[in-house]
Amino acid sequence: MSTSGHARQINAASMVNQIRTASHGSSLVKRAIAATILASCLTGLVSHPSYSRTDADKARRDAIALLLGDPYGKTPAAVSRVIVSQKSVRDTHCQSNKVVWEFIIAVPASKAQPQGINGYLVLDRVTGELICAGLPFLS
Repeated sequence: MSTSGHARQINAASMVNQIRTASHGSSLVKRAIAATILASCLTGLVSHPSYSRTDADKARRDAIALLLGDPYGKTPAAVSRVIVSQKSVRDTHCQSNKVVWEFIIAVPASKAQPQGINGYLVLDRVTGELICAGLPFLS
């Protein structure tokens, strides 16, 4: 069980105790509020600031979709090879002051691009939308 799952289980147990305490002489409103909080804990509706690996994978798929095509790669596998780094960081490229996914892109030199391409792609950490890019040929 993950740490957040364990914490949720402990919080749920304390909520059950609060509901039992609230049911002895307290108002119906307090019991309803306690029951709502308990339901939120049990179903995972209470948000917490941890991000899972799935988020990183989805961000990578979003970046690949944005870069798909010349000169970054004609297939998702080819685009994946030019992504040399992916980090969740505080944005320094776009002045958004958000926590973002930063991708560093390096396309090797070719006849069409004798200098190669080196740049970055910045995606919103929550929505996956493009914030900015320091790369040519992105529309």
